[in-house]
Amino acid sequence: RYMAVEVRMNAKMREVLANLEIEDVFSVDSDLPRASATLLEQGIIHIHDLYLLRALTSDARELDQHSDLTDVECSINHVHMEWHVDDQRLHDISRVAIRLATEIANLLASNYPSEEFYVVVGIDEDDFHTVRFYKVREDEPPWVRVDMLDEYIDGILVISTKCTADVL
Repeated sequence: RYMAVEVRMNAKMREVLANLEIEDVFSVDSDLPRASATLLEQGIIHIHDLYLLRALTSDARELDQHSDLTDVECSINHVHMEWHVDDQRLHDISRVAIRLATEIANLLASNYPSEEFYVVVGIDEDDFHTVRFYKVREDEPPWVRVDMLDEYIDGILVISTKCTADVL
């Protein structure tokens, strides 16, 4: 059911997952809340060299305010999980965030197999969860530095839709 992907995370995220007793992010089987399921059902569109969650494209106004395409994608494809989960327990929000991220990665990998995307789950110091994604572009700086994840204060988990040999 799952496409070939690569998962990387920093020490902070490993700690969060260990506390939740999650050993494999793809084993998370939380049901998606209706709002998250709707995001997936509406799909992803490719328009003006951008890959966007169709349900969030109404946020695609004033694109010239962004520095590059990666910035646009990260701003628009940005889901605050607390808005999607009725049960506000950290345990449940984390599980739903990871499940949504893996489903987005699967959707991207199956619809755009020749492209590489990063789907990023972030948990900040206040335990707010976000899920976002962007296309990896050679000519633009990355939104998240996967080779330096432990330098981030927040818990960061990155799912890449293109496997490489150095899987962590």
